[in-house]
Amino acid sequence: MIHYLTIFVAGFLRVFFAGVQSRNVNTGRRRAAMATSMAIALSEGTIIAQLAIAPDWGSRIAYGLSGAAGIWCAMVAHDWAVQRADTK
Repeated sequence: MIHYLTIFVAGFLRVFFAGVQSRNVNTGRRRAAMATSMAIALSEGTIIAQLAIAPDWGSRIAYGLSGAAGIWCAMVAHDWAVQRADTK
């Protein structure tokens, strides 16, 4: 069970950071885009290692669900953070 949770969290973070990075690149936030690139690489390494341990359907389902949740949260969080930063 912890294996699926690890895959879900790493997958969530990978897609979350990719979504945030896309928005950072599109709005010209270079430093933030660089930071998210590092986070993407770290989360991808975790995913690859975990999927190599147990490449079963449960792992694939956990990874798939993590992507859907990650991109939605990235869009909401980025909009919130940019609005908050622009009002200061």
